[in-house]
Amino acid sequence: MEKWFKGFHHFYLGIFLLIAGFVLMGLYGWYWTGGFIALCGVGAVVDDLMQHFKQRKNPEYHSPLHRLYGKIYSKFAFIRWLNKIADKILGK
Repeated sequence: MEKWFKGFHHFYLGIFLLIAGFVLMGLYGWYWTGGFIALCGVGAVVDDLMQHFKQRKNPEYHSPLHRLYGKIYSKFAFIRWLNKIADKILGK
């Protein structure tokens, strides 16, 4: 299982956005904003899952969202922190 999750970094961000969206909807009643954030999270999760599925046949493939995530990762400390937390949880 651990090998399967290796490299799922924008997957982590997607899960975080999904949870954040539901929190905004549930606790604050921000349905449009929370719903949009949650949908962005779902999009990131699906994109990452599809990327890893395609990488089984083409290991060099990276989705457009993955490339964008790489640029975001280098600029935002919060994203790097989120990755470290997720890596610890998954035992990387």
